[in-house]
Amino acid sequence: MPYPTSVDTGEATNANQTTIIGHVDGIETGIGAPGDTKVTNSDSSASTIAALKGLLTLLAWGQDTKANSIPVTIASDQEPLKAATAPRGSVAAATSSTTIFASNANAKGRSAFNDSSAILYLDESGGAATTSNYTVQVQPYQLYEFPQPIYTGMVTGVWSSATGAVKTKELT
Repeated sequence: MPYPTSVDTGEATNANQTTIIGHVDGIETGIGAPGDTKVTNSDSSASTIAALKGLLTLLAWGQDTKANSIPVTIASDQEPLKAATAPRGSVAAATSSTTIFASNANAKGRSAFNDSSAILYLDESGGAATTSNYTVQVQPYQLYEFPQPIYTGMVTGVWSSATGAVKTKELT
């Protein structure tokens, strides 16, 4: 339908403006306004903006206020972990349990590079490693760094086939 090019009375113009304002007010009621507060419950009558603010607050992964935080004190005399030596070694791959690291109460860090095309199975229990009884699998040509606090007991290993070696480093 073509729009009229002129309006006969001012009443028609006011009516059109009132209708348009009514539509805009209706949209704001449904969507909401930027000043709407976030939803903190399952209020189904809340505006879309209020619901989104509530959802974004849940996804923020933080605390709302400083007052809800837990104070933490870092010791001023705390030293970073240091090692005086870092001897390297190599242990040939084997299909029977083999000692990778001997027990060492002074160990501060350990790493093992599986220099083999076979999977290395490490056991940190002090017992024999098998392909079904192990602590961690080290994939071919991958480095494994032992987590802190460091396990200082004997570490054994076994490979899925006897090819290659493991390159070791023990920080003391």
